[in-house]
This record gives sequence, C-alpha cells and structure tokens, in this order.
Amino acid sequence: MTPVSDPQEKEPEAQPRLLVVGIGASAGGLEPLEALIRSLVSDSMAYVVLQHMAPDHESALAEILARGASVRVITAAHGMPLEAGTLYVTPPGKDITLHGGVLQLQAQSAEVPRHSIDSFLRSLAADQGSASVAVILSGSGDDGALGARAVREAGGITFAQEPSTAQHPSMPQSVIDLGVADFCLAPAEIGEELARLSSHPFVARRRSQRLWSQQVLDQVFDRLRRVFGVDFAGYKPTTIERRLGRRMALRKVERGEDYLTLLDSDAEELKNLYGDLLIGVTAFFRDREAFEVLESTVIPRLFAGRSPDSPVRIWVPGCSSGEEAYSIAMCVIEHLDTLGVQIPVQIFATDIDDRALARARLGLYPLGVELDIPASRLQRFFTRQGDAWQVSQRLRALVIFAHHNLGKDPPFSRLDLVSCRNVLIYMQPSLQKRVLRVFHYALKPDGFLQLGASESVGDAAELFSLIDRQLKLYSRKSAPSTSVFELSSGARGGPFSPGSRPSQPTAEHRPMVSTQQLADRMVLEKFGPPGMLLDEKLDVIQFRGQTGPYLGPSAGVATLNVLKLVRPELLPALRQALQTAATHGVEVTSGPVVLMGAPASAAVVVEVMPLREGSGREQCLLVMFREAPAATEAAAPTLNSEEAGATQVRALETELLVTKEYLQTSVRELEVANEELQTANEELQSTNEELQSSNEELETSKEELQSTNEELSTINEELQNRIGQLNESNDDLQNVLADVSTPLVLVGMDLRIRRFSAAAEQLLHLIAEDVGRPVARLEAALNPPPIEAPGTEVERTPLVEPAVAETIRSLQECARRVRASDGHWYTMRTIPYRTLDHAIRGAVIEFTRAPPARKGAESVEIHEMVGKVLSTLPHVLMLLDEHMRLVWVNKAFFDTFHVGAEVLGRALDEVWPARASEPMLWSAFEEAVARGKNFAEMIVEHPFGREGEHPMKFSARALAAAGDRPALTLVLIEETR
Repeated sequence: MTPVSDPQEKEPEAQPRLLVVGIGASAGGLEPLEALIRSLVSDSMAYVVLQHMAPDHESALAEILARGASVRVITAAHGMPLEAGTLYVTPPGKDITLHGGVLQLQAQSAEVPRHSIDSFLRSLAADQGSASVAVILSGSGDDGALGARAVREAGGITFAQEPSTAQHPSMPQSVIDLGVADFCLAPAEIGEELARLSSHPFVARRRSQRLWSQQVLDQVFDRLRRVFGVDFAGYKPTTIERRLGRRMALRKVERGEDYLTLLDSDAEELKNLYGDLLIGVTAFFRDREAFEVLESTVIPRLFAGRSPDSPVRIWVPGCSSGEEAYSIAMCVIEHLDTLGVQIPVQIFATDIDDRALARARLGLYPLGVELDIPASRLQRFFTRQGDAWQVSQRLRALVIFAHHNLGKDPPFSRLDLVSCRNVLIYMQPSLQKRVLRVFHYALKPDGFLQLGASESVGDAAELFSLIDRQLKLYSRKSAPSTSVFELSSGARGGPFSPGSRPSQPTAEHRPMVSTQQLADRMVLEKFGPPGMLLDEKLDVIQFRGQTGPYLGPSAGVATLNVLKLVRPELLPALRQALQTAATHGVEVTSGPVVLMGAPASAAVVVEVMPLREGSGREQCLLVMFREAPAATEAAAPTLNSEEAGATQVRALETELLVTKEYLQTSVRELEVANEELQTANEELQSTNEELQSSNEELETSKEELQSTNEELSTINEELQNRIGQLNESNDDLQNVLADVSTPLVLVGMDLRIRRFSAAAEQLLHLIAEDVGRPVARLEAALNPPPIEAPGTEVERTPLVEPAVAETIRSLQECARRVRASDGHWYTMRTIPYRTLDHAIRGAVIEFTRAPPARKGAESVEIHEMVGKVLSTLPHVLMLLDEHMRLVWVNKAFFDTFHVGAEVLGRALDEVWPARASEPMLWSAFEEAVARGKNFAEMIVEHPFGREGEHPMKFSARALAAAGDRPALTLVLIEETR
C-alpha cells in the first residue's frame, strides 16, 4: 500500500482554495442536519447536502434548513458551479456528482439499496482531492462508507456522527467500522471543527507553506523506520508532505517542530501517521479498460497450452484491502470455467499494511461495492451477510494474502503476471528502478507486467517490452539479471535509508600489521606458488600470487567459478583433482600438463589441498599451480622421435581417461541430484497439499466457531433476559407476600416449607429459618379440638400434613376448619401448586378467617359435643360428611382399629375397602348420607380388617345441616357379646 497524492499538487503555491463539504444523511437525519447547519460559521467552504428522499415527493428540505442558517441555502441545479458560503441541497429524484467544480445531476438510480452518497463523495474525492470533506450523519444501511474512504484516500478529512446521538446509527457506524472516520462528534461539534480546520495553513491553501524543514522530515522518517521497519525516504516528497500536513491539521499543530514533539510524546499519533501514509486507492475493477485487456489478451495467453500440473502464478503487490486481487481472481475463474479445465492458480496479494490485509482476508465489503461490481458477478462470487457482501469460498481460496515490503523483502519467483498498478508513481526514480528489477527477476521469461495509467518502466526499458502503451502492459525481456537484492544490515531499516553509504575503512580503523607478518607476506608473494582459495561451490574467494598465466575466462556472464576461469588445457586435471580432494579430503597432485603455446618442457602441475577450520565450518579448497620438474639435458638426446610420440600418446590417453572418469562422476552426481530434486519436489507438493487442506480445515473450524459463538451469544442474551424476568418475578412475589393480608404458605413436593407471607409469619409464628423445614411445623400454631378420654392427656390430631399430602396426590382442593393459637377459627384451604406447563410442584396453604359461629353451628355442635360428651363414651364413634369422608373419629376408634390420624379426610372406601364384601352396609351408609335415613345394629364380622372374636354392629344417625355446617352422619360401632 502506498501514499496517495492530491490531484492539485501542481497548482500555484499559497493560492487559497475552496474546501467542499459533502454531507450525507438518511433516516433520522433532519434533526442532526439542522443542528449542523446552525453551527456553520465558515464562509470559505461550499456544502452539498445529500439526503435519501422519495423521488416523487416534493421536498421542502431547502426551506427547512435555511431557517437559522448562517450560509446561503439553495436547491442544486445541473451545471451549477460551487461557490463559497453556499449550501446546495440535492433535489428529489436526482443523483448528483461533481466534475471540474461544477455540479452534475442525473436521474436517480432505480437500484435498491441506493448509494447516491457514495457516488457523490467518490466524485468529490476525484475532483477536489485533499480539499474534500465528508460528513456522514444518521441513517440506515452503509451508504457513504465507501465514499468517505475515497475522500480519506485522496487526503481529505472525514466526519461521522457520534452513533449514540443518532436516531439511526448504521450509516455513521459503518464509516467508523471501516476505519476511515477522522472525527466522531455530535452534529453541532462537527460545525465547530469545520470552522477550526478552515483556518489551518494546510487546509486554507492549495500547497502547504513548508510547515517543516528537511531536517524535521528526516527525523520523522527515522521514527517511522525504527518503529515500523518501513523507510519512506524513497517516496515522492509531495505525497509525504501532504500527508504530514493533513495529520498536523487534524491535531491542531501548525509547526513541524511542534508536530515532531507530538510524535515523541504520543505513540498513537505515530501509528496514525503511519496508517495515513499507507492509505491506498483501490476498488473492484478499477480502470475498466485495463481489466478488459486483461480478460481478452493476458489471461488467455497465460492458460494457452498449459498443462494441468503447471500452476499459473500471479502477484498483486500493494493490494491494499484486496479489491484488485479479487477482481483478477474473478476474471481467472470465469476463463477457467469457459475452458472447462482444472489448472491450479495461485494469486499472491501483498502489502505492508497489516490492517488492510486483515480486511482483505476477511473478504467482507460494504454494500456500496455494488457500484463497482456487475450484478452477475456479484451474485456469483458474493453472498449477502446483513449490511455487507462476503466473497465466496472459491474466490477466497484462490488468493493468498501476505505481508511484504517491496523495498527490502525477497520477491516471489516464477510468476506469470505481476499487476502493480498505481504504486510506482509514489516512488522516487531510484526506488522505482530497484522495484522494476525485482519484478524482472520474479517473472518467467514470457511473463507480463501491468502498471497503472500514469506509470511506465522509465529507465528500465532494457528489462521490459511494451505491449499496450495506453494500458501500460509489458512483457519481460530476456535481459541478464543484475544485482537485485540490496538488503540493509539493519534489523528493520530499508535499503534506501537516507544518508546510507557503503562503509569505507578509514586510516584510524585499518588493522595493524606486525613486521613479522609483513615479512611472511612478502616471502609468500615472491617465492610461493600462484594459486586460488575456493569455497564449497568452487567460487574463488581469494587469488594468491600471479595466476594470470593459468586463467582464461570464458565468454558470457561474468563469474568467479574456477571451472570457468582456468585455461581449457588445465580443466580436466583440475576437475579430477577437485573431485578427489573434496570427496576424500586428501591432498591431490595432478600429472604434468603442457600449456598451449608453451614449450614442452614448461609443464604445469596442479595441487589441490582441502582446508577446514574447526568442526562444522565450511570446507575450502586451496589450488596451487607449480612448474613440473624438467628432464635433464643428458637424458634428452636419448629420446628419439618414436619414443617422444609414444610419450605424447600416453599423456593423451591419460588425459582422456581422466576426462572420462570425470564425466562419469558428473553424470552420476547429476542423476543423484535429479532424484533428490524430484523427491524434494514431491515432498513440497505433498506439504503444500497438506497445508491447503489444513487451511481449509482451519477456515471451516473458524466458521463453525463463529457460528457457535453467535449461538452462544444468542443463548447468553436469552439467559440474561430470563434472569431479568426471574428477578422481576421474584421482586413481585416478595412484594405480594409482604403486602397480602391473607396468610399463605408455599409447600414443595417434599412437604417442606418453601415460602410464606408476612401474614402467615405473624399468624403461625414462623421465622426465616423455617424455610426448608417440614410442613408439620405448622401444627404447633394450630389448636384443633382435643380428643381426650377421661384420665388421658390431650393429644393433637395432625391436620396440615395429611391435607397437603392429599391435595398433591389427588390434585384436588381441600378445606379444613382449624383454630389458630390466637383463638380464632380459620378455613385452611390446600390448593395444588401448578407451574405454567401445568406440572404439580407442591401445594399452597391459605388461611381465611371463618365467619362467627352461630348456636347449633358446626363449631359448637362438633367440637363441644366431641370434646365434652362423645369423647367420654367407650363406644367407637365416627362422623361422615356428604362425600362419605371421615371428618372425625374418637379415641376408641384409633384404639380399636389400630389406625392413626391419616384416616381423617379420606373417603370411607379408601380407609375400609369393603363395598363388595358388605354391600348391605354400604347401601345403608349411602342412604344415610344422601337421604338422612337412619339404620341400627347391622352386624359385620371384621370391620376395618379387625381380627376380633366377636362381630360388631353398626348404627347410624343423620345430623341435618345447620347454618354453615354441612350435613353429617354419626356412626356408632359396638361389639356384640
């Protein structure tokens, strides 16, 4: 990603300029518009209001905004030039753009959602550059987000309404989420900030008045280089200075020295400056003509005659947030589908802005990209996700995003196409040439280079051939590669650090040489044999002595490889000696070799000695050339011509044998190397497939985790809502129990107290610790009529627990009359406790005050009769109600039939299931209960399961209802003798 220049950077110095403010609003935007316009005080700006309105509705927006405005408010018309101190309102049914400072109106687009704000702000950024301002107010959707980004990329300033002050915060929030909002303020505060900005030197004039010195600029570069590892000294000064001026205007600083002080004290500002310098202009299918040539010419040539195992490799440096890389990927996929073949494609998209790369990897773009992408491609390669478009998985899998600095990082290799558009224009010529050499190195011999409309290869014309001058399409030339990588030794510095120069040793730093070392060097130079020191690759590290007679460099590219430096006559012997010395680590001496043009007696011997300093160190080879010992003059005359020829033949045969052995060894080494390369290639392909598979699994896992996270978030929100409801219900219940006048007790399925009202607490003498205790705890506060016999102690009959148990079991409401400890009579009702889904979870006990008892009423007739008369009788007695339930028995009943108080309240059929065995008795009971018909002395053998010697006789008398007392039946049971 690269800085962006202003279209007006060539205009005269210090000339006042008109600042144009585009104000976008939609739903809920009228109120913030009025507040903003009332706060405008600057007459040096022109304002254009863009409001989403119904096309067939006559608007009174201009009249409304004119009230209380300090600037002139008019409705915009086609061809109207912008004037300072004027606010232009877009009429209904029209879209508006700006060209040459003149408003252009067109019929409103029928597309939904509309992006009229994006359209105007883009034209504003292209027309006015850094003299443009974008303000996004309340509204639904994301219209204005891409337009605000375009304004910021052009060096302008952007405002977003504080979302908390907006009735519909989607539009300003989308600008904030895109990371392009310079200010986030309330509407009235935006007007005040615009007035302040209009007076800043950078904003008020077309060209800055050199707000900083070169020394300040160098210090800014140094801070950026040290913190972020990127050196901006290679970029054009106008671009850098314009970005610096923008940051100074935003931070209310007018002097370069003051801004430098701010950078030292505010690390966040240094980060913001770095982000501003990295802003790149990008869009889907930017420059349509260039993509048309790419689709019709370049891409078909990339795939022509290509085998399925030969991938197409494309590099998009300076990719920003990924729009251009995805655009190329769409073209490639469409061409592959047309061919109907499966050829692997790798598109490398790189940048130095990690924030932009993160957005590119996410592949999520605002709805405004609909302006740039044809509808057919949008439906094919994107899916709608809320207020954004998400790139498809196939498109995303084609592009690999990576951090890469063109100035110092190694490039990709064996590329078919490099698309580097609108990046070089921001670099100085020296850096441009270096980057072009990098592209030449990275491309295949038949690769293509595509540049921006304002770019060219410049001084690197020897590296590339022009294919299309208008669209700046080039092909790679087969020129020799020169030095490409000039990486600095600094850990984070770039290759073009200001003031960097190759270090030269000074006299003060030259190493001191002793006299002995100097003498040794002179002796070696005078008497030592000439030679060379080689590394493991057989490249010359050092020449020793006069090696000229033994060297004969071959034609072609310059090299230091010893096999291409020595004379051809020495090559076979030297190869054999080097091979033996390197393989076996021994010193090797070749036979004598006669050099061409030299007498036969001037033969040369090659000696090779392996050198290794310490374990693990690289092995070097020392090659020395010595003159072979000459034959004595006495022996020379004895050699006749025949012997001399034989000697020469033997020498040639020896040389031929050595050459043959060397060639065989070379063939074997090449075969081994080829096998190793083939194995390594297979391993790399396998590793690549595994990495791709892992990447797909990670992507799938990421999507699953995101989905799970969304589900958990939803569940968490539901739980939070339920907790709120439970807290509210609990508060309601607490208030009801505290304020209700009726004593209430809630009992669980385990017959333990769960809650009770304040009235129950007072009536039944309950305390907080009684919660969780058995419901039988209530018996102590109740005083039912005592059942006593002469000479016996008072014994209480349990009422509460049996009543609750019966209610839970039968799911029927039960009522009992009880006397509380305050001496009053109460009706104790036990009601089933039902949940919302109709499940039984216990019972509710309610105590209501019984009406005053009249004479002859139940309270007098039952309790006094039982307590004072009936309890004294030795006979067995029991009372039945109209439902044939046992409502009372005397002590003799308990003793005779050996039962407890649990029989009270239960039906006679349940206590004594004898309807089938004693039908006559049961008929008599029913007649007595239903019709009040008495009976006497009916004999039963074993009543209530009694195993006695004598049968028992039953008599019954009906007691008519009186007052609020129901009808009862008194049964007398006597033992026969």
